[in-house]
Amino acid sequence: MKPCCRWMVLLGLAYALAGCREQEILSPHHTSMERHGEQQSAVVCGLNTTPLLTITGRTPYEANSVLAGFRTVYVPGAPPIACNRQQSANVQGVMMFIGTLDAGMPVNATTALLDILSFRPAAPVQVTEARPLSTGVTGTWSGATRSTCRFKIKSFPRSGWVPGPESYGRSWITTSELTDDGNDRFSVPFTTHPVINVTDEFRAGVIEGNRVFLRVTIEADDIGVAAGATNHCYGQFTARLRLLAPD
Repeated sequence: MKPCCRWMVLLGLAYALAGCREQEILSPHHTSMERHGEQQSAVVCGLNTTPLLTITGRTPYEANSVLAGFRTVYVPGAPPIACNRQQSANVQGVMMFIGTLDAGMPVNATTALLDILSFRPAAPVQVTEARPLSTGVTGTWSGATRSTCRFKIKSFPRSGWVPGPESYGRSWITTSELTDDGNDRFSVPFTTHPVINVTDEFRAGVIEGNRVFLRVTIEADDIGVAAGATNHCYGQFTARLRLLAPD
């Protein structure tokens, strides 16, 4: 289904459920995981002794918002052998909505919508679409610089782990695509907050009949993550889980 059609279906569903039972779960348990990368243009570059850049190391944990996004630093080489180097930091915002489903809201008849309420950049968004430094990469890149970038919502497996500040800055966790994977991407900054259908993930996370455990992540999904350029698109997100059910 085309993205525009999916949005029409989702909007139609929201209108159809207007005036019915509704429940919100705010303030998810959250943390931010980080991974790093280094690239260079040739083996003659030798060892890079520059300390790894970090995002979580320079951006404090916040109790009311979750950090996600990426930052790259590109350093071009000089003749006669141009040794180009790039470092990257990519932060995964991890959220877990925990609550109790209200009475009269059967799991299999409840629709779950993830509202991305706000994005506050930690630095001005700047993304240049440049060729990656990775060897064997083919294709063309526009070279254009923009002040927007794209993110994606994914899910992570059920376990006893609950994200929190003690996990901040630790290693990236494995995630999977949403069932409705045509409705999982959005760009920042936005003027109308994105609404993501997470109904299947919500239903799979309900236990004991009414205990809600929705596990989702916010991850950068932009060509600029791998580009051979100095790019930055990271900041603080707020979100809520909205549950809708017919009377």
